[in-house]
Amino acid sequence: MANRYWVGGTNTWNSTAGTKWATTSGGGGGASAPSTADTAIFDGNSGSGVITRTATTTVYFVHLTVDFTGTFVMGSDLNTNALTILGGVFDANDFDISMTGSFNSSGTTTREIRTGNGTLTFKSQAFSMQSVDNATIVDEGATWVFDFTAAFQSAIQVVCR
Repeated sequence: MANRYWVGGTNTWNSTAGTKWATTSGGGGGASAPSTADTAIFDGNSGSGVITRTATTTVYFVHLTVDFTGTFVMGSDLNTNALTILGGVFDANDFDISMTGSFNSSGTTTREIRTGNGTLTFKSQAFSMQSVDNATIVDEGATWVFDFTAAFQSAIQVVCR
């Protein structure tokens, strides 16, 4: 498993390495695009703009972190172990999201989560949304499913003001 950092600014995320991915935050592009075993990271060194991913199948990542000033727009269903949204706009774009690990959105950085009208399934150990200052959830008709089994010591923590 490797970390891959988006450094491509406004661009389409695809399997072509080009200059879009780096092995360090803010590093030089040219690294391979993240695979299903990698962690894809969008942070303050990713540049601003819109990142679009289009796929013909469901995309799976071990951990997806969004923490930058742009907009991440999904282009297919997403299966992931963990989803962390710390900054920027995460737009589910009407696609389904399934998480088996954890969901986290915390901090004071401006962030927005647009649900679309897909199904958001949390089969996770934890759902945490703390420090909701500067955080907005725009529910556009999504179906929210919390599918915690006895195998997990699950915790849901949402701080509302």
